[in-house]
Amino acid sequence: METTNNSVKSAFDDLFSELVDVLEEERELRAVAGSHIALIEVKDRLHTLRSELATARKQLVRVTSDRAGEITRPRSGPPTAH
Repeated sequence: METTNNSVKSAFDDLFSELVDVLEEERELRAVAGSHIALIEVKDRLHTLRSELATARKQLVRVTSDRAGEITRPRSGPPTAH
């Protein structure tokens, strides 16, 4: 489970890093009044990355929630008298 958690977190981190890079590329294109075609291509990549990042985030939440559930599950057995 820990390996899955690490691989999902790594995938999320990689996608987030790539998203930041593409956002910077978009800003540079806008600053130098780049071609409309280049800007459209960057916008398409941003859209794809945001979608992939949302999917990775959902997987990360699921893996993290599953692990938290394992830690907080009550023990089975007879109730104890107080």
